[in-house]
Amino acid sequence: MVNSPERASVDRHLHELSSHGSSNHERLNHEVLNQAILGRSTLDGTMVYATDYTAIKGLTSWLLWGIARSAYGAMRLLEGATARILQPDESWQTGILRLVAQLQVKTPALSHRFDLVTQQLASELLTDDRLIQLGDSTLYPQPTTIAEAIAVLSRQIQITTPALAPFLEGIQTELLVPQQPWQPATFHLSLGFEFTAAPMPPTALTQPSLKFTDAAWIEQYRGAIVPQVLGTDTADDRLQTDLTLISRNFLQQEWQANALALRLLWCFSYSAYEVMQLMSGISVNLLQPDRPWETGTLRLWIGLTVKTPELDWSLDLMTGHETGGFSAIELPEIAPKVVELNSVVRSPDLPWFQQPALLETLETQVQQHIARTTPELLLLLQGTEIDLMDKNGEWQSGWMRLSINFEFRADL
Repeated sequence: MVNSPERASVDRHLHELSSHGSSNHERLNHEVLNQAILGRSTLDGTMVYATDYTAIKGLTSWLLWGIARSAYGAMRLLEGATARILQPDESWQTGILRLVAQLQVKTPALSHRFDLVTQQLASELLTDDRLIQLGDSTLYPQPTTIAEAIAVLSRQIQITTPALAPFLEGIQTELLVPQQPWQPATFHLSLGFEFTAAPMPPTALTQPSLKFTDAAWIEQYRGAIVPQVLGTDTADDRLQTDLTLISRNFLQQEWQANALALRLLWCFSYSAYEVMQLMSGISVNLLQPDRPWETGTLRLWIGLTVKTPELDWSLDLMTGHETGGFSAIELPEIAPKVVELNSVVRSPDLPWFQQPALLETLETQVQQHIARTTPELLLLLQGTEIDLMDKNGEWQSGWMRLSINFEFRADL
C-alpha cells in the first residue's frame, strides 16, 4: 500500500501544489486540515459541543455558532453590517464592516490561519486604534476603537459560551492528519474587523410595522426572558445592560417586521448548536410512509405570519421569501414541503440521529432546547395580539404567530 499507484498519485499532487508558491502552500495546508481529526479535546459539553473527537469542519461551524450566539449584533457583524470608520484625515467613511474570526492551527508540521466564514486567508484587518461607529447597534452604541470592540465581544462570547474561552486563549490538543501519526497541536481563535468602503445601501422595500399590545402576554414574555433577578439588579436593569437579554427582548415600542424576523432567527439559532444545524439544513436518509428511502436535505422551517383584516403577510425566516406584504413585487407563495412526523430519519451530521428515529422525536428535542434556553419563543409559537401600521399610516388590530415544521428536499 505504501508504494501503491494511489499513494504515488497523491504524492505527485501534493508536490505540484507545494511547488506553486505560498498561495498553493496555504491551499495545501487547508486541504490537509479539512481531512484531519481533532482528538482528546477539552471542549466543554455543558451546553454545546460534546465529543472526544471531531473533524475540523465541524469544529469551525461550532466556533462560528458560538460567536454568533453571543449577541445579535455579533451575528450581523459576521455577515457584514453598514458602519462608518474614522479615516486618518479625520473624515468619516461609510462602508461594510465585517467581523473576521480567524482560527490558527499549529503543529510540528504546519502552521495555518484561515477565516472561519470564507475559509480563506483573511484580508487586511483594521488596526486597533481605528474608530468605528455602527449607529443603532446595541453591541457598540457609541464610536468605539477596534481594540475596545474586540475586548467587548470577547468578554461577551466567554460569558455566553464559556466553552470558547480556551480557543480565544489558545488550546493545546492533539491532531490526526491522514498518513501521519497523532501530533500535538495548538488552536487559537482570534477576532478582527475588515472594512470595505461602499455607499449607503438603498432603502429597503416597505415592510409592515407592528407593536405588541396584549399587556398580559408582554408580562409573560418579560418573565420568560428574566425569570430570576439576583442581587440589587432589577429586571429592567438587566434588560438594559445584559447583551444577551437585550438581543432576546422584543418589548420595545415598535418593530419593522423584517427586522423582527432577523432577531427571531438569532433567537432560534441561540437555543442550541443542533437547532442551528437544522435551520441551515442537514444531510439525511428519510423514510416517509408510502415512499422508499430517500437521500436529501432536511431543514427546520420557521415561518412568521401577521394577519389583520387587510393584510395576510408571511415570511420564511431562513430564505427571506415573503408573501402578502406591502412591496410592489408580489412573490408567488412557496409552501414548505412538510414532512410527516411519523417518518423515520437518520443523519450522519446530527449526533441525535446517528441511528434511525422518528421525526417526531426530533421535533420534541427542538422544543425542549427552546423551552430550556429561549422559552419566550414558545409564547410566540402560541401567537399574540399586535397592532400593525397600514400603508396609510393607520394602526389596525391583528395577530402574529410563529410556526415551525420540517422541510425535505430530495437529492436530484
